[in-house]
Amino acid sequence: MDEADSLLSDRSYAQRSWEITQINEMLTQMETFSGIFICTTNLMDKLDAASLRRFDFKVKFDYLNPNQRWLLFQRECRRLGGQLPSNPENLAIFKQQVQRLSKLTPGDFAVVSRQVVVLAGW
Repeated sequence: MDEADSLLSDRSYAQRSWEITQINEMLTQMETFSGIFICTTNLMDKLDAASLRRFDFKVKFDYLNPNQRWLLFQRECRRLGGQLPSNPENLAIFKQQVQRLSKLTPGDFAVVSRQVVVLAGW
């Protein structure tokens, strides 16, 4: 379930009784579900504590580190037909600039990739 926070938000912030009922029902369904249940959210701190106890594993995908940012940037640049500077000094400046972008995720690169596809058709 993507965006699990929409159905498993912290009940202490509920403003209507149906919101609490909805979350309670979701928790009950999670308890009785016999399969593999996977959820995603960007708002882990907004999830109800009771829902967190029902997950055997919690995996956090953090921002890319500087080396990961640079490697993914190079790969995507090649894949999209871009060219990096051949001059070592200019390449080093480029690398520094990419590595300073501290809050990048693979999803950010995916957005740029989709934008290139759209803009290439113009």
